[in-house]
Amino acid sequence: MVVRIRFAQPSSPLERRIRNQRAAIAFATLLQPPAVAASALAVWSIGASYKWVGSFAFDRGLFSHWQTWLVAAAAIWLFASLLNRYGKDSGQAAV
Repeated sequence: MVVRIRFAQPSSPLERRIRNQRAAIAFATLLQPPAVAASALAVWSIGASYKWVGSFAFDRGLFSHWQTWLVAAAAIWLFASLLNRYGKDSGQAAV
């Protein structure tokens, strides 16, 4: 027995683009909390280096450096902003 599932296809490329833009905005919104968390970990690591706060959660390895967390936060923020830019694009040139 063969079961075939057919999903409804958007009728035009414009509808497909609108659906992709909505998904991009939703994903960009979900990326904002990890960017803030990575920034907080970078600040915590800097504070632990200067003995302003208690010990940092990661003692050794790549994730024990504040630069790693700062680069991760910047990369996540950049990706979220690119997705926001794509999602808020009016798409007049594509039509």
